[in-house]
Amino acid sequence: MPNENPNPISSDPDQISGEHANRQAYPLGDQTHGQFVQANRNLPVKEAVPQWVNSESITATTAVAQLGDSARTTFNTAFITLADANIRYWLDGSNPTASVGHVLAAGGDLILESSWELLNFKFIEVSGTPILSVSYGNR
Repeated sequence: MPNENPNPISSDPDQISGEHANRQAYPLGDQTHGQFVQANRNLPVKEAVPQWVNSESITATTAVAQLGDSARTTFNTAFITLADANIRYWLDGSNPTASVGHVLAAGGDLILESSWELLNFKFIEVSGTPILSVSYGNR
């Protein structure tokens, strides 16, 4: 008994049989033959925009600090701007020091884009009196 495929893949509509004949004959899509969206084309996707719903100001000191307790467990996005002096920070839950960690300079900003980052963001002043202005939201 020969092994025949009842729906062979071919670009010639006369060589295709079965219920998938039109789809196989027009693989890139065709309104007339039932495929309005082309399969080989990227579709535009809108990025989720955060809904900013809370904010706070935090003054950094020589003690390691984190964002507010309720904010760290309620939100998944934070926008931070820094005024007056520099801080150092880590995003992995490690404790920074005045000489170890990423530097965020006065006038700089930082976006935390997940609840994990909000939970593990720790910071400390480098010198002076840095003030963090934080907006919290959800995507």
